Amino acid sequence: MSSLDEYNKNKSDLTNAKRKSKNVHPKGFEPGYRLKGSKGEITSQPQEDSNIKVFDDILEQLELDPKKYEVIEPVEVRSWDSMVDGGKRLFYYKARIQSRGKVNPNDPDYDALLKEVKKAKKPKKLQTSTDDSIVFCWSDWQLGKPDGDGTKGIVERLNQMIPDFVDYVETQRKNGRKIQNLYILSLGDIIENCSGHYPTQEWGGELNLRDQVKVARRIMVKALTEWSPLFKNVVVCAIAGNHGENRNNGKTYTDFADNHDVAVVEQVQEILEQNPKAFGHVKFYIPDDELSATVEISGKIVGFAHGHQFRSGVSVKSGRFAFDKGIKWFAGQSMGRTPVGDADLLVWGHFHHYFMHPNRGRWFIQAPSMDGGSKWFKDMTGDDSGPAQVCFTISAKSDTYFVKDQIFFPNNS
Repeated sequence: MSSLDEYNKNKSDLTNAKRKSKNVHPKGFEPGYRLKGSKGEITSQPQEDSNIKVFDDILEQLELDPKKYEVIEPVEVRSWDSMVDGGKRLFYYKARIQSRGKVNPNDPDYDALLKEVKKAKKPKKLQTSTDDSIVFCWSDWQLGKPDGDGTKGIVERLNQMIPDFVDYVETQRKNGRKIQNLYILSLGDIIENCSGHYPTQEWGGELNLRDQVKVARRIMVKALTEWSPLFKNVVVCAIAGNHGENRNNGKTYTDFADNHDVAVVEQVQEILEQNPKAFGHVKFYIPDDELSATVEISGKIVGFAHGHQFRSGVSVKSGRFAFDKGIKWFAGQSMGRTPVGDADLLVWGHFHHYFMHPNRGRWFIQAPSMDGGSKWFKDMTGDDSGPAQVCFTISAKSDTYFVKDQIFFPNNS
């Protein structure tokens, strides 16, 4: 693998959540991997060979790059009579792994952020009694947008969001709720971009592209630096929005993987991993070119997307809810048996206003935006939506009603 391939390799701590089959693998040998900093452990997919000495294929089966990770001897092997294929004898390999090297980012803003991150202290171990989780949606920040109170107003709200959420968590703990997990869904359109999108928006942008990304990256690092010590587990999931695309003449001209909304979260991941003692409990889901994904949260499968791929079901002029687009899109994904079609809860942004709806055992949440509004949308519809970000709790103990306590930040929105 070339140096370019190594630096450009996608790295995600998590993969799409899937429903688990019972009694397929021996207990304690379920295939997968765990990483903490530069070290971890793998358990192989079932193998027919009981004497494997080179583990590159096993690493690739687990979606790990053998050029990036190596297996540390000794390796534990267990045989298992499969529950399928007539009880065929299969073999499972369990071993420790370690990174062959570290990413050395080359960005003008990295050095200052790395110094700040390395000052962070290891979080105190939390005594918890539940597996409930808080889910915080970072949706449609639109950094660089001039509408309303502009980018200055957006940044002020995002900056206030950070201590507001700390206060909220502390209040929950004082009230006896011992939530130990934080999941952040970065739902796209974090920056305004607009180059190659809409000429009027490009003309009115308040920050150039580099500055939009820089501001987004610094806000994310600050939020995670202050929030991560409050939780035992933190997971940050990214997905691509339409404003993050690289466009020419209004059309995407590279591919879905080439997206600033995902790239900025990837940069934050690389920065935090330089201090594994403080941020080793912070994991990331970084997609390749997928426009939707899933993650398991407190026993529930949560799907997320930006929402710009919802092409049918409503128009601005129709008078129907934009929310209908999401439900119709999800129905197609479910019929197509895609990973997101198996979700218990689907979350998206894009439409810049909040909506929550339970439907036939599933939950659907449309996250609001943090921008100062849209003059075009108000001129078209007369409608407007106050800037906010939404968070909610998923309870591990409830099979039917698991979305609780919808909170908006900033609290005064």
